[in-house]
Amino acid sequence: MRVKVDREACQTAATCLMYRLSAGSQLFELDDDSIAVMKTAKGDETSDWVELSDLAGYQSEKDVEMREKLLAAAQSCPFNAIVIEDDDGSVVWPEEI
Repeated sequence: MRVKVDREACQTAATCLMYRLSAGSQLFELDDDSIAVMKTAKGDETSDWVELSDLAGYQSEKDVEMREKLLAAAQSCPFNAIVIEDDDGSVVWPEEI
């Protein structure tokens, strides 16, 4: 599974900020422009495509739970700014793409 933030669609509703991969590790943060970004395991912030396993706080033993949290975060965005693709490249969210 991989994820990205559509910077043009993000309108800073910030509903995605409620979701965490683990204690103290948010899935999304807001950058200086108040656009959602993800933090990678290397400490970088990005809105470009990131594999779930490359996100900060990823734990392989909780892969299924983390996939569910990521999908819930994407579905919480009223602007469909979070795009998720499955491992085979098919779009998981938003459904209308």
